[in-house]
Amino acid sequence: MNSSRQMSRKPSTLEAYRSVLRLIHGMKAAEGTRLPTQTELMEELKICAVTLDTAMKWLIEDEVIVRKRRVGTFVLRPYPEHPRRAIWRVGIVMPPITHSYFGAVLTHFLHKHLDAFGISDRTYLLSPHAVHGSEVLERRPSDFTGLQDDIDEGLLDGIVTSTRLRQAGIPVCGVASWERAEFGVLIDYAAFLKDSVKALQGKGCRNLLYVLPHNPLDWCYFSQQSALGTVEAELRTLGIGFRSEICPISTGSGFPLERRFLEKILALSPSERPDGFIVQDDITGQALASMLATTNYRPFFAVQTNRQMPISFAIPSLPFSIDLDQLASCAAELLMAKLLAPTSEGKIVFARPLPMQEVSPALIGWESFRSTPISSLQSNVSPNL
Repeated sequence: MNSSRQMSRKPSTLEAYRSVLRLIHGMKAAEGTRLPTQTELMEELKICAVTLDTAMKWLIEDEVIVRKRRVGTFVLRPYPEHPRRAIWRVGIVMPPITHSYFGAVLTHFLHKHLDAFGISDRTYLLSPHAVHGSEVLERRPSDFTGLQDDIDEGLLDGIVTSTRLRQAGIPVCGVASWERAEFGVLIDYAAFLKDSVKALQGKGCRNLLYVLPHNPLDWCYFSQQSALGTVEAELRTLGIGFRSEICPISTGSGFPLERRFLEKILALSPSERPDGFIVQDDITGQALASMLATTNYRPFFAVQTNRQMPISFAIPSLPFSIDLDQLASCAAELLMAKLLAPTSEGKIVFARPLPMQEVSPALIGWESFRSTPISSLQSNVSPNL
């Protein structure tokens, strides 16, 4: 809430409730810790007797504290296990669902885990009037419908987002986001790269291609950029070819950008083509695999995918999965810690994609790709990558 509004009125019961929770958190109080007296709390927290007394009753109802007559008030647990009311209000900020269901599934799990902490949430989507596309390297609250207004009105205590949003007024927790997030849980693309290289080496691959949806430096994935250089140097000493190329994600139907990317690969001589693909985006991986199913070219695929959205691939693939439920759970805990200690820096946690069993080829309904086999287009493309 903005400072002018806070100065203009007395703290509410809910704000007093939060203040006591923050005090308990700051004391690192375990079960049985004795709290200051009511008078001491009034002076320290600058809360009137009536408001504080109601807040303490709420804390007793939520089994956070217990009062013992003539002895004092003691901590039962540092945070309510089953809050009876919404303690905080958080915005879930997501990109539009135009390319995959990643945002929708992640939002579902975020809602579940935030609710367990007594956090009510609102979901905000990219405004039709904002610039769309992955080329936008930093988002503002005004890019999302209603978000700036709700921040200005003091209706939100924090934000959790998979977009590249930065907002100084309230805590912003990144989830599966860029490395410039203030705090949050991010996908460890550097670990995925190294694990994928190892898996493809085990399949006998000697010429590897890392397919990226965007430039890691543009998106501030510094650890990924460092890993790219390290992997390339290590593989060179083993006589294994390695390079990375950007394949932008198509936002419409037909996957024209993925098709164009693969045309350039197929224009290479068979000896120059990679025998192992590392694909960071599962929808892109599925599109490329389905297109390759119309040709005689069969590289191995290592693909980052999501455990809750299993995808079939048309050629042999080695999926590395991220559990979106665990990702959301970690994000909720990190945001909760920040709400309880607003002046803390917050933590960045990296989630490592884990290998699943190898997926057998399963050609599925990509009819638009079968109508014009990519092999028939090879004579019209430039051989230069």
